[in-house]
Amino acid sequence: MERLSKHLDYVVATGKAEETLSSLKKDSQDAHYWSSFDPERAGRVELDSYTHSLADDLCEIQTATDEDKDRYREQFRAKVRDLFARESRIASAAVTGPARFPVARNKKAIASYDGACRDFAEWRKKAVGAILRCVENGKSQEQRDDEEWQEARKKIFDEVAAICDIDEKNGWGYRSLFVSNLYGFVERKARNGKMSIVEKAMALVEEYNSKHKKPVFTRRHKWYRLPELALKYSVKMEETAQSEPKVTTFAGGKVVQDYVDNRLRLLFDDKPAPDVRDRLKHNGFRWSPSAGAWQRQLTHNAVYSLRYLELGIQL
Repeated sequence: MERLSKHLDYVVATGKAEETLSSLKKDSQDAHYWSSFDPERAGRVELDSYTHSLADDLCEIQTATDEDKDRYREQFRAKVRDLFARESRIASAAVTGPARFPVARNKKAIASYDGACRDFAEWRKKAVGAILRCVENGKSQEQRDDEEWQEARKKIFDEVAAICDIDEKNGWGYRSLFVSNLYGFVERKARNGKMSIVEKAMALVEEYNSKHKKPVFTRRHKWYRLPELALKYSVKMEETAQSEPKVTTFAGGKVVQDYVDNRLRLLFDDKPAPDVRDRLKHNGFRWSPSAGAWQRQLTHNAVYSLRYLELGIQL
């Protein structure tokens, strides 16, 4: 059912993409007039490629507002038209003939088109990311909790299904590995204070146990202590959330542990060097224009990752 839903979403997105780019048919042909013996076919192939790319993007931002999606479609079309215009200045000696072929001018046209292609790819990445962040920021806490549970539910079902296959159908795999994966996944939720998810996970497993001869976990397993663990961390997190942000300075900036927003932020006096930015990204930090900082969720792993930034930070 989920696969069918995604297919239908893509069909709808493809229709919207075709509608958006249909007016560029002549532009796509003109783009290949000096570089192809069959500009109509070459243009159709390239336009189809852009159509699929736009459909992919529309599927990714399908939860955005209609206004945001319409704006993105119009911007996408304008940029593709510009690419076709730049490409139309590129010639092929095989098509135009080698005599007096403008080599220098053609090189400039190719460089201009290549640069525009790179800019277009970067724009797609940033624009889609900005829309998705806007969608995420607009969600209520109830929506976020429900989405997190739906993802957790699917993970639990997958692990339990594998265990059932091994127990009752002599399926392939090590049962202990799937049991360990299931426990570890829910334990991490417990350590993040996700009481609701832990309780629902317990209920799912109990429902399975009541219908099958061999339970996923025996009563002696530490699985049954997870609600207590979740409660402990939930209380601890609530207490921490009332704390004032902890600020630690280092050479070139400061670290802010914001307990209210649950963010670990790095604020630099000057723009970090490229190698520092690469290390930040590699360790899960992302630039937040609104906060003016590199940040990630405030977790034990986030604090631990600071040592790999090689910035001399001591918390």
